[in-house]
Amino acid sequence: MTTLLALDVGNGSIKHGLFEDGRRVAHGRLPLDADPARLPAAETAVAVSVNPPALARLRRARAVLALGEELPLPLQVEYDPPGACGVDRVAGAAGALHLVPEAPGILLLDAGTCLTATVAVRRRGVIGGAILPGPDLMAKALAEGTAALPLVDPMPREEGIGRSTAASIRIGIEAAVAGAARELIRRFRAASPVPLATVAAGTGARGLKEAVPEIECVHEDAALWGVYLAWRSKEPR
Repeated sequence: MTTLLALDVGNGSIKHGLFEDGRRVAHGRLPLDADPARLPAAETAVAVSVNPPALARLRRARAVLALGEELPLPLQVEYDPPGACGVDRVAGAAGALHLVPEAPGILLLDAGTCLTATVAVRRRGVIGGAILPGPDLMAKALAEGTAALPLVDPMPREEGIGRSTAASIRIGIEAAVAGAARELIRRFRAASPVPLATVAAGTGARGLKEAVPEIECVHEDAALWGVYLAWRSKEPR
């Protein structure tokens, strides 16, 4: 079996994982503008991306297959239209189903630039979900949409009652994200045709799990596992 470099080219960074014989043997993250030569060497590289310009820059520097283009998606998608569902969400859902094998279905909460919720059911695929702004986008919207509020880093987390404008913004953003996550868990568990395991992924996964105890497990790089599974299903045996 060849070595695979799985890549998740997002809006803020490039996550990468090196897979050999069904095991992830290395992983890391690079800025979007990093030299592609800093990525690990591998016989094959496959990327999932919702950032076409960043993916194009990467593909000019090295041979990279794209999930959803040269390589089919790892799950079917019940979406209107199916192609409008982000390939990163599909890859993440496939990875989460693989990493939580006992669950008949999963609710994947991916905390990054956006907070996306994706519901996937075994032997059926992705059946839908939700999208809302992540903490950085909320902070930017407050700064750009008002005359007096500053742009603040929504991290680190704040406790108690906000005693400054920056603290108040951080607390408000955290409450919005955590409250939305809880409401999505409630709604989607009620509407799902099967019981759902709730999985957090993405750069903000651990912080989201701390704020929302209803989340059962954290798999930050679920999308990389989805890329690996898509490649493995098509690799010659």
